[in-house]
Amino acid sequence: MASRRAWAVLCGAILIPALAAAAWAQKGPGPGREPGGPPPGMEDERDFPPGPPEGEEKAMEFARESFPPEMVKDIERLRQENPDKFRRRLHDMAPILRDPEAREMMKRNMKAEFAVRRLAQGIKKAQGAEKDALKKDLEKALAEEFDAKLAGHELKLKKMQEEISNLKARIEKRKGLKDKIVQKRLGEMTGEVETWDW
Repeated sequence: MASRRAWAVLCGAILIPALAAAAWAQKGPGPGREPGGPPPGMEDERDFPPGPPEGEEKAMEFARESFPPEMVKDIERLRQENPDKFRRRLHDMAPILRDPEAREMMKRNMKAEFAVRRLAQGIKKAQGAEKDALKKDLEKALAEEFDAKLAGHELKLKKMQEEISNLKARIEKRKGLKDKIVQKRLGEMTGEVETWDW
């Protein structure tokens, strides 16, 4: 169970933009994206059963607390206009919402990405001294976005190292219990030991 949860958190950390980015990506292409297309890694069209409404409300509460208002509006629009896609993104985001470290990392990433996009849009419309000032702000925002993404990779590495450490401990424990495990399994297969279901 712990290993499944750690793996889910790791997968969630890889998909950090999750719900908000899916909604936001509909506004226009970013670098390397097709107009109106999903962000990289978000193309999955699996069918997920609808989650409980309280799960959706918790996710929206997190978004309202963590993301800029413009982004929250986009998420709410996705929820209204495309509930299935909203639920898929929510499903991808669920491990992050359960992990405080991953949650903080997601907040940091989303705020940094939002600042970069807002400044990049402003530069396109600006001229002269205003454009130069926005360019300096964008450079600072890009450095912050880089740091946030790097911290996300470090968190993924930490989770992987924890999982590897847990797996090594389980392997060592099973090595020590080899004879007992083999005898128990032998008894079950020959009917000499009764198996019990929980």
